[in-house]
Amino acid sequence: MIINNSKYYISNNFIEIILSIFKKKNKNLVHTKIKKIINSSNFLLTNFGRTSLYIILLYIKKKNNFKNEVLVCSYNFHEVINMIIYAGLKPVFYDLEKNSLNADKNNIMKKINRNTLAVIVTHFNGFNKTTKELKVLSIKKKIFLIEDCAIALNTRKIKNNISNFGDFSFFSLNFTKNLSSITGGLIKSSKKNIREIKIQMKFSKLRLLENFKNYFSLILIKILLLKYFYFILYFLSVSNSKPLRQIFNF
Repeated sequence: MIINNSKYYISNNFIEIILSIFKKKNKNLVHTKIKKIINSSNFLLTNFGRTSLYIILLYIKKKNNFKNEVLVCSYNFHEVINMIIYAGLKPVFYDLEKNSLNADKNNIMKKINRNTLAVIVTHFNGFNKTTKELKVLSIKKKIFLIEDCAIALNTRKIKNNISNFGDFSFFSLNFTKNLSSITGGLIKSSKKNIREIKIQMKFSKLRLLENFKNYFSLILIKILLLKYFYFILYFLSVSNSKPLRQIFNF
């Protein structure tokens, strides 16, 4: 009886996974919830947080193609650096304050020159306290300020949400983040910037190959999350008989 129930559970969940792909997505509901979280209607959803940064960099590069340096924290996720390079720009590293994860404003000031296009300030699980000072500095030096909010979604500084200080902000929505869509990203900026980014990047609603990849990944991830599938893999790999090890000789 237990086996029959198990079979029913697995088959029922598998059918549910397949059917969920073809369900009509409530786009307005998603946008309404995100709007409330980031306190803005001027945003754009992407497939990854790193993609969001890449799009921002391409956009500001086109705005001022005489500058090619982007100031970025030396303690960082490698993909942030990769996006700067992929965008055809040069990463210039600045230091953190000695006793905190806040950006060192004095060190940043030393690194700014006529080739500086933007500075990226990273919120490490909270609010980077030098952000307000960097906002004033970026306006004075006529450079872009980008807030990396990948691991600090919905963080507040007194009454202000982070992401309200920079010219651009980007978020990550992957499965490890506060708001998860398994994979995803978000760009926040002014209404004008978001509109121009859409035009520049030629966003299309019909991307068959990309959609197929995303759907396939989603099915695979959901199947892997089924507890019975996990138990089968666990048995095959670590049980006393170790069937997988016998087959593949490892």
